Amino acid sequence: ITRIEGFTSAATGIEYSDYMFKGQGALIKLTDSDSIMQSRAFMALSVNNSSASNTGGTRGTLWVALNQALSEANAALNLDLGPTEAWHGMISRADAKALVPVLEGDTPLLIKADRKADLVNVLALQKRFPNLDLVLVSAAEAWRVADELAAADIPVILNPEYNLPGAFDTLGSTMANAGRLEKAGVKVAIGIETHNIRLATQHAGNAVANGLSHAEGIAALSKNVAEIFGVEEQIGSLAQGMQADIVVWSGDPLEVTEAPEHVFINGQPVTLESRQTKLRDRYLNLQDKVPMPHHRP
Repeated sequence: ITRIEGFTSAATGIEYSDYMFKGQGALIKLTDSDSIMQSRAFMALSVNNSSASNTGGTRGTLWVALNQALSEANAALNLDLGPTEAWHGMISRADAKALVPVLEGDTPLLIKADRKADLVNVLALQKRFPNLDLVLVSAAEAWRVADELAAADIPVILNPEYNLPGAFDTLGSTMANAGRLEKAGVKVAIGIETHNIRLATQHAGNAVANGLSHAEGIAALSKNVAEIFGVEEQIGSLAQGMQADIVVWSGDPLEVTEAPEHVFINGQPVTLESRQTKLRDRYLNLQDKVPMPHHRP
């Protein structure tokens, strides 16, 4: 369903868990086999209300726990952490090992945060651990600290459709978020839950209607995403030496009335067919008096 809507790859990971860190996500090709482009492509965590509830019950305890976890992982940078190595940290030995590439800046750390106070804490986190490759996710109130994010070179993966408060975290939601961030010099990408990512072109179009430039709207779905995850030498642009992931559209991809006419992944054509299109074709022109379910092959 997603690839026939013009998407050839995606970043995916765990959205909900009872732990502060949501684990390591992957970059995938939307193919039927050999889909993993890069495993352990990023680490994810959330500092919103639900995560605070799972980490001591308050934001204060959450930020203390997060700083402690990163400090312990930082102390483990030069340790073997093998089965016989002594370890007395608050976090587990496995967590410390997983966080080492994050502390070294080799693995992006995606932090889901919306309200300004949390975004300010993220900025402070980067000053405390300067090697972190931080990426903000959701960031409904990012426009309130746009200049600071641009100065810190922290990109934002957002859903530009947030225009009304859904919680106290998102009181400052506005559809002008993406445009204001671009104006400040922040790199913007469009990100939605994976099962609805097919709607990202429509969301990018709405962001353009509310202040984002058209060129940046296209980049927010392609080049910017590849750069955030460090695979801009493979995907995200049409250039010599890149993987041949190409989509031919009937018109402007950001117009909801347009659709992909041809999709190629790794140079191979993709059949523009899904269970949804099969159901549409099956019931589109019914002529028989007997309902379709009564027909048997």
